[in-house]
Amino acid sequence: DSNRIRKAIVESVGSVNGCVILAESIPALRRLLFEEQQPEGSQRVSSHSSSPKAATTIEAQNRFQYVFRTFVRAIVSPLRPLVLFLDDLQWADAASLDLIRVMVTDSQTRSLLFLGCYRDNEVSDGHIFSTAVRHIQSQNIPIANIHVDNISREDVRNFIL
Repeated sequence: DSNRIRKAIVESVGSVNGCVILAESIPALRRLLFEEQQPEGSQRVSSHSSSPKAATTIEAQNRFQYVFRTFVRAIVSPLRPLVLFLDDLQWADAASLDLIRVMVTDSQTRSLLFLGCYRDNEVSDGHIFSTAVRHIQSQNIPIANIHVDNISREDVRNFIL
């Protein structure tokens, strides 16, 4: 099964540099992509690959978004959906929010469920998180908001006891 996943990832990102980008961003993938023993005939990427050539910030961000999007497409399916949960999105930077936007608006990724939490008392209408949410909604992506209040001391006590 790991060989099938490896092959799908390598084929989807289309280059050694794409595999290097993934392994640098998600260290747990390094073993799958570079270190595990592969049977005869399976694809393997060299662990001695150099990092991608220097690029501008925008080029690097676009490359990472492309590689990450194709990686997710390769590993998800109706039989293997992916649930991605991120907390404290009120502290996310613009690049992270843009990656989230790219992922949830990708029409070719159908088996991805993104769950995000944020503290609404720290997010105004002008906050970059609010702007990102409005942009996602403008792409007709359904967003369900569930407001959760703070838990009381009595509820915590009842939970523990």
